[in-house]
Amino acid sequence: MHSSDRGPARLSSCQVGSFRLTNGDMNPEAWVRLIEEMIDLKIQQHAQSHVKPSSEVARLLQEKRHTDRRRLDQIKMELVRMLGG
Repeated sequence: MHSSDRGPARLSSCQVGSFRLTNGDMNPEAWVRLIEEMIDLKIQQHAQSHVKPSSEVARLLQEKRHTDRRRLDQIKMELVRMLGG
């Protein structure tokens, strides 16, 4: 499929793991990568909730939770935006 077949190009993009995607690149594989990333983050959150870390590790996990929460929000917003057109 040529870029001209996809309709007008949009300037927005999203980060999927180490991949940078523009709207024109949101093919089924990109959707799967976003969903896989969300699942991976959720599994990590669940696993971390069942450990008793040392105080230093607890601080690092708190920072990671904050970063993961922001990333999950970004992924959700991108998926909602793409579904909404």
